[in-house]
Amino acid sequence: MGPITPDLVDPVYPLSRAIIRSATVFLVALLCCLLAQQRTRIQRALDESVAVVSALPVGVLISDQSGFISFANARARFLLASPDNSLMGLSIFSLFSNLEGNLIDKYSSLSEVSGQTLGPIPLQIRRNPRLTFSASMFSLQSQSEKLVATLLSENTFSTTANSYL
Repeated sequence: MGPITPDLVDPVYPLSRAIIRSATVFLVALLCCLLAQQRTRIQRALDESVAVVSALPVGVLISDQSGFISFANARARFLLASPDNSLMGLSIFSLFSNLEGNLIDKYSSLSEVSGQTLGPIPLQIRRNPRLTFSASMFSLQSQSEKLVATLLSENTFSTTANSYL
């Protein structure tokens, strides 16, 4: 004779299977509801953050450690004469040159340390050397990667910029 098992957990007993399946379905449904609520909260927070950054009166570019742009607010697109999202995926180094030295070296050292800032520095548009901006850059740490935010404002370095032209 085999081991004694209660009737509800006996694999042959159909009611035990139905109870276990029902409990599993209930728990999965509960987890799905909780995850959906959490996703909604995260999406709402992201939408609010994007709305705030988009409404800033200065141009904002967000780029990864390699310098590839992943976000540009409306003011940045206006200042760079790029009304659509054509800035996304471009290298910040293909757009700008630094009037005071090597932008790649400065950017690389900035992107390595979280919370570090750089600027204001004068940046010159490569395709239009007469167009310069005052830029401040600071590193950001997201959960998955290090990012760099570049804040562009209209040039306050007019005498410095004119000496380079």
